[in-house]
Amino acid sequence: MPSKFYVTNVQDITQFEESSFVYGLPRTVLQVKVTVIKTKTIPGPYHMYAKEYLGIDGVPHQPSVKWEIDNVDITSRVEIDPGYFYSVRSNELPIHENSFFRLKNEGLILDAGSYEKTVDYEGDMAGDKDRIYFTDLSLKKPLKIDTDTLFRELFRDSTFVRVPHLKKELVAKTHEEKAREAVQTLIKIRKRRFHMFAARYDFMPEGEAARVSVEVLNALEENYLSLFIGKTITEEYEKTYLYTPEASKDMSRLILFRFDDNAGLLGANDIKGKPAVLEISDKGHTQNLENLNYPYSGSPVQNTLFYRIPDKGYLKLILGSRVLAEAALPVYQYGVVVPMTVQGK
Repeated sequence: MPSKFYVTNVQDITQFEESSFVYGLPRTVLQVKVTVIKTKTIPGPYHMYAKEYLGIDGVPHQPSVKWEIDNVDITSRVEIDPGYFYSVRSNELPIHENSFFRLKNEGLILDAGSYEKTVDYEGDMAGDKDRIYFTDLSLKKPLKIDTDTLFRELFRDSTFVRVPHLKKELVAKTHEEKAREAVQTLIKIRKRRFHMFAARYDFMPEGEAARVSVEVLNALEENYLSLFIGKTITEEYEKTYLYTPEASKDMSRLILFRFDDNAGLLGANDIKGKPAVLEISDKGHTQNLENLNYPYSGSPVQNTLFYRIPDKGYLKLILGSRVLAEAALPVYQYGVVVPMTVQGK
């Protein structure tokens, strides 16, 4: 005689029996991964002398930051829906395992431990505020010997005589003096590179040595030139937003985050940024199955497993008039819960 088992929504039972186990139905969690690019412009410490000493116009004189959205990727993951846990009770376990595991392998039901860890934040949007961008300011010492002539009075032959003497002390070079030294170093680097290409040295590096020599000179030139024209630094950040759709047939719209060109990604409630709106709609492919009206809660049902068929959802992320991303993904909340009769062993 075939065995019997009974399935009940856990919300309709008061306690579990020893001869039972629990499974759940899936729900869809949307994952929106946003990649942003932060471009920082840092003026060089000698930016005010770029025109005078190097004849270069248009160098940055103030630091600036600009953000832009580089890429948006919409995916999904599946987790157990806490409203759809079911208890399976049978005095002659196990039930027909092939039916249960077939539904599980197809993702239509989940066991009670089916939870997935998701990283929802990557990178520090603030960046490294204390970073020092310019360290090699000159090949020479930052101090110089300053000589000053002082006078002191001595009493000689019944009269006071002013006697000069020199006073030497170490003092810091002025900003302009350091800039002139940096220009002199830059010119020397360029001359040495020219002499190398023009074969004006008695001994010339060849092959790999020549390549490395040119690379070193180019790097030195870039370093000293940046003291006047500044640096542009690009950093990439990623942030993942999670959203669980409701079981609604109407189009839902929500502000997922906000974005500002100067501040980057902001919270949904930060009015300083422009809203990024996520639109989600149900395609209605499982609408005909909704007419079954099978009770998936209430009294226990015999030899029947409930499973969930997803429907397709259409997603669009919009920032102003710009569509950042679109996707069509299966969403279990938009689908239906249906029964499957299983014969026990």
